[in-house]
Amino acid sequence: MVEFRNVESLFRSYSRFHALDRFHLCTLLARKRRNLDDRDRTPRKNIRCYTGNGAGVVIPAAVLSEQTQEIITQDTIPRTLETTSVLSNDDLILAVRRWVETVVIDLNLCPFAKRELIANRVRFVVVDALTEEQLLEALATELALLGQTADIETTLVIHPNVLNDFLHYNQFLDSADRLLLRLQLDGEFQIASFHPEYQFAGTEPEDAENFTNRSPYPILHLLRESSLEKVIANTPDVDQVPLRNIETMNRVGAATLRLTLQSLLSRSPVP
Repeated sequence: MVEFRNVESLFRSYSRFHALDRFHLCTLLARKRRNLDDRDRTPRKNIRCYTGNGAGVVIPAAVLSEQTQEIITQDTIPRTLETTSVLSNDDLILAVRRWVETVVIDLNLCPFAKRELIANRVRFVVVDALTEEQLLEALATELALLGQTADIETTLVIHPNVLNDFLHYNQFLDSADRLLLRLQLDGEFQIASFHPEYQFAGTEPEDAENFTNRSPYPILHLLRESSLEKVIANTPDVDQVPLRNIETMNRVGAATLRLTLQSLLSRSPVP
């Protein structure tokens, strides 16, 4: 996990801040962003590693966290990626659905999540994108499907193989917003963000409030803006929802929330 000891010094600007940033699945009539100054960083495009049978494989660096890049390119250890188990798309969807049920709904973080889940109007989809370009293509496809299908209220796009590093994920959100503009869908849809390493500006990595937006896998959440406006209009004291969610996270505690996410990945009983 990437840790930021001095958040204010690392992130130089916040844009589009709004109280609903922590509205969880109802996020985003606007979004707080953090822009890391990466001028001194030169990312690698590809990394060569080796599978268990010794065959060489070139992997786009974008799909690997910086920590993993360092591990598999060190000369002092075998450059090997070994997979102990391969999760199916059904496994991934089950973990995310359980997260929605046990964190979002059970902790009452979002006013309308339960209704739409019970009505079977939430689409869970896993995309096999390995690069940001492929992920943008998948997003465009899902946005088109959402626009054409009234029975789908909202879509959770799960992308386990790309943008596992939160810094890269956070920067990608600008590309996602530009996609909305290019498709002339700005004002019709919003894209909310959830990630296993999510961290709000001004927080420490292990602060409990970060878990309002921490999910088992990286997720881009497609929402109808008209639905968000209705929820906001019909929710009393809507501006207090983010504060109540933070209080809820602090009451539950980071340790319990971390164990909850881990149990979702292992399909163990949720603590």
